[in-house]
Amino acid sequence: MRLAILILLTALVVSCGTANAPPNVNSGDGNITSNSDLANSGLEKSAAKKLTPKCGGKTYSILIADKGGNQSIVLAEGDNIRRIVKMPTQADAANFSLDHFGETKNGFEIAVEYGSKYYYRKSFNFVCENGEFYFDKVGIERFEKDDPSKITKKDVKTNPKEPLERFSFTGFLID
Repeated sequence: MRLAILILLTALVVSCGTANAPPNVNSGDGNITSNSDLANSGLEKSAAKKLTPKCGGKTYSILIADKGGNQSIVLAEGDNIRRIVKMPTQADAANFSLDHFGETKNGFEIAVEYGSKYYYRKSFNFVCENGEFYFDKVGIERFEKDDPSKITKKDVKTNPKEPLERFSFTGFLID
């Protein structure tokens, strides 16, 4: 029942646009624009692409919505949509794809891959602190297509940690 309410609320908020959205919703230029888009996104049927991590006694829902090959991440607390994050497309980063989406010991992780001459795998980690989720760090793996044996790895911590509502992939697609 909560998922059905979340889906209806997502459709309502996104179809109204950012200007008419309640103050606690940040649309992040999501691709879901109507109830029919949401129904066609496969959101209800994509149980493998849904997380329900708990943080400070709150239950969050994190869903991947897909519209015509464009993906968005819907982040909600209970029935309250906190953020819709548009995933980059092939036009934003060559060969971009969602690699991993899962819960961790202290939160959740979203990992992506992209590249042509240089390939990247970036793992965006979110942690629970004081009852809220924060973007904590990004793990970066990089290798050159002509010499894949030379992999460089590094973790970049955010300081201070970014609240979940402010997260965006923009700025992380370059090295």
